[in-house]
Amino acid sequence: MKVGEMVKSKKAFVSFVEMIVVLVTLFIAFSIFFPGFSYRNRWTEALMKLKARDLIITADRSGMFFPCAFSAACLKNTFLDLIIPTNRTNIIPWTEIEGTVKSQISISCNCSTQNIEYLYSAFNSLTINGRDIAAKICYTDLESAVNPCMQSSDILVIWGYKDLSSTKYREVLRQYLQSYGGVLEITDFPSSYSLSGDYTQQQIFGISDYIGIGSPAYDLFIKPANASLITYQPYKFFHYLPLRLTAATAGVSTAGCAQNMTGNFTIRTKAYPFSVCNGATVYFDTNGDGRIDSQVSGTFKLLSIGEWLNFTLKSVSQQNIKVSFNQPYKFLDFAKTASTNNIISSDDNYDRVLLKTDFEAGPHKASAVVMNGTRQVQTVWMADFSRDVSKAGDDHKNLVLSLILALSNKKAFSVISPNVKTGFVTSYLGVAATDFYEIFRFNLGLGYPY
Repeated sequence: MKVGEMVKSKKAFVSFVEMIVVLVTLFIAFSIFFPGFSYRNRWTEALMKLKARDLIITADRSGMFFPCAFSAACLKNTFLDLIIPTNRTNIIPWTEIEGTVKSQISISCNCSTQNIEYLYSAFNSLTINGRDIAAKICYTDLESAVNPCMQSSDILVIWGYKDLSSTKYREVLRQYLQSYGGVLEITDFPSSYSLSGDYTQQQIFGISDYIGIGSPAYDLFIKPANASLITYQPYKFFHYLPLRLTAATAGVSTAGCAQNMTGNFTIRTKAYPFSVCNGATVYFDTNGDGRIDSQVSGTFKLLSIGEWLNFTLKSVSQQNIKVSFNQPYKFLDFAKTASTNNIISSDDNYDRVLLKTDFEAGPHKASAVVMNGTRQVQTVWMADFSRDVSKAGDDHKNLVLSLILALSNKKAFSVISPNVKTGFVTSYLGVAATDFYEIFRFNLGLGYPY
């Protein structure tokens, strides 16, 4: 090829490249200044949300919402599978509940085997508004918050004295509170121990102490002024929670009572025997004289240390009854202020005190139960009522249950939880009021497997 022809060929190639660059530049410019129009509807999302809303309203109006909301078998087999069967619609449902006590509360416990057995016995056949509440309890040594027991729990219980003053334990508790649930400490402090230098007790549990000599007779509830106070939930649980009492012993048959089962209701260190006749009628030793001779129903009274205490019989079955504590109720003092320093709220804020003693020294009120934190994250210090097993009764058991229920994690928990790639959630506020007023959020999700 001649030199002239080579030059012409090179110029042609350069011109071609320049033309390509110009075309690309123009294409980019057009796409920027004159963007294409695209339309994408959200009909699928709207249809799924409409279906979910209709399903929830149908369940509510047919009376199936509350019975099935907490039960996967009821919700799926009795309701959802009949209306939107997956094999015909390809729609996969899932549900969760938030804002209320879980059906199974996981408890991590730094405590003895006997303490764990006590907690299990407290949860025996526990119901709230007609639904069963169970407990799953594991032991933790508190050396780290990063362990399977604490990470899977809804509440941490520390039962018995443990020196938590070190920075290590303080950080373990802070990490647990930030990530998991509340903390309940049931303990007495050594008589020579001062909380003045214990920043864990002051900062985490919000308690301090002062030296005072007194002999309190009772521990009294401080009634919350409104529902926004952190003491409101345990106060409500204690007075409305239906506590199960077992009638496991066969009594003497009498005229008109073919099957007589008996048990004891222990309050203020005294056991009050009761009898269930034919699984329907309940008789109590109401005045404490040892004779089961008073038929009770609805609200009834028991005579204790010269005063009548009010209770409500919630339900009766063949071998157990359920009873709630009416207001006002006073404990025999278990804060033990006569031989140890008095425990008070560190800031003298009595909105954080659930139980105070009837002994006051100057401006301070000695306490038996002190709460700390916010409505979302809470801690509780409670005097150790179990130091004298003979004085521990069903009233203490009800108090421990109330505190655990109030402190436990209320974050959303799954009822039905299949593996769904894409889906849409519809929320609905549910209300129950069999035992007490309870509001929760029910989330129903509908999605496709692809």
